[in-house]
Amino acid sequence: MNRGARLVLAALTAPLVVPLVVLLFFKSSNDAIWAEIAFVVSGVIAYGSMLFLGLPVLLYLREKGLLHVVAVVLSGVIVGIIVGVIIDYTILLKAGSSRPFRLDLIAWSAGAGFLIAFTFSILAGLPITRRK
Repeated sequence: MNRGARLVLAALTAPLVVPLVVLLFFKSSNDAIWAEIAFVVSGVIAYGSMLFLGLPVLLYLREKGLLHVVAVVLSGVIVGIIVGVIIDYTILLKAGSSRPFRLDLIAWSAGAGFLIAFTFSILAGLPITRRK
């Protein structure tokens, strides 16, 4: 498989890791409907984040010659934090609350960004650091 095909396959597959992890957390619960809702919602957020934020970042990294595990994972964490802030702000706005940002939600989002970026890096066969 050529490098371009691996990158596309990795971009299409990597976001699936988040809903699968969410499903594992909800599997212990006896309420299957909440597990399904959490799976779908986390999938929509993961794939939407990859499409609108992750892919532009990956294209930028590739253009600058920085497409390696360290840069991709750091970028994934930053994208995850941005997504967490957007989600938290949206929830705050809808709820009419004046409370500060929920750091737990932002931390989970950063973790999701890490998982997607690391999975992408492994599936794409990226080098650990920049090749000299």
